[in-house]
Amino acid sequence: MQPKRLIISVLVVILMFGAAVLSVAAAQTPFELTVEANPSIVNSNEPVILQAGDKLEVNLTVNSNPNALLYSFYVDYDNDVFTLDADAEGNVNFKAGSLYTDSAIKVNTINEERIKCIVNDLNSNEDNNKTGILVTFTFTVNKDFHGTAGITVVMDSTDIIDRDYNEIPVKINNNLSASDVHKLVGEPKEDKGDCTTDATITHKCSVCGDIVFVTAKAPGHVEATDAAVDATCTTAGKTEGKHCSVCNEVLQAQEEIPALGHTEVVDAAVEATCTESGLTEGKHCSVCNEVLKAQETVAAKGHTEVIDAGKEPTESETGLTEGSHCSVCNEVLKAQEEIPAIEPEKDYTFLIWIVIIVAVLAAGGVVAFLVFKKKKK
Repeated sequence: MQPKRLIISVLVVILMFGAAVLSVAAAQTPFELTVEANPSIVNSNEPVILQAGDKLEVNLTVNSNPNALLYSFYVDYDNDVFTLDADAEGNVNFKAGSLYTDSAIKVNTINEERIKCIVNDLNSNEDNNKTGILVTFTFTVNKDFHGTAGITVVMDSTDIIDRDYNEIPVKINNNLSASDVHKLVGEPKEDKGDCTTDATITHKCSVCGDIVFVTAKAPGHVEATDAAVDATCTTAGKTEGKHCSVCNEVLQAQEEIPALGHTEVVDAAVEATCTESGLTEGKHCSVCNEVLKAQETVAAKGHTEVIDAGKEPTESETGLTEGSHCSVCNEVLKAQEEIPAIEPEKDYTFLIWIVIIVAVLAAGGVVAFLVFKKKKK
């Protein structure tokens, strides 16, 4: 009996431990992955509207990650409707998100409707509890469609392990299914918004007749700068402002800057002279040079004439004629001319006596000659 009891006890312990392990596993947070299209094409909780030629970016986003270390999943798509972007050699073009580097993600083509993605974080020394965009794939829409297979991710707990190499429960949110896709007909009606008001575009599906409303997010203002204007002495200025170049709404009003007013400088008076005009005192602005008080011309005063008396010459000094000059500026108005000195009178008495004597002697000689000659006869 003892061996049986021992065996039963061991089995009970094993069952209890297994139940505890299952309970812990059941309570473990699942790894959650969401498949969603680019928000510029798809609006939350509304059908996707696609037409031939559209580019569809599909983000695979990790919403919950209980330390996943290594995991893989399949991406299935309808190749009649979608073409997955790849290079000429068939290598899938993808863009790694913020969680891992490109080298940690490997994408293999399984067939024309399925790819396999493997994420390896074994060499990371960091916490593996990473959430955010994992990877982005780009698809081209081949034709308008309705009621076809969408783009889905296939994954279960056997495709993932944590740091302790335990399996992790998985939750996949495939938000791009067949029921989300409509085929459009005709031109959409658009209730135009503006820079800050969303526009509403109304479409009709030609297959199911549903009216689909898509909200075009308001783009926001396109800011343009209104340049500041400097105030001058007499003109008010403006501060820098901003407005929207699309709708012209004022985003930052320009404020007026009062005129600066003139900076007054005195223009000194210039006194008139005898021959040159003068100026009265004036004023101007040293900043803009505007004349605030004009200077007026003051006429020349003219000379104040003073007579310069003449001077008679003497035997020893020269004389001067009468002249004139200005008593203010001393300019000579009439120049005085020099009069030569008077020559003294000469005494000719001595010469007269000599002439008389000579004349007498001459006359006496002639008389004597005549008498002598008469007697000789």
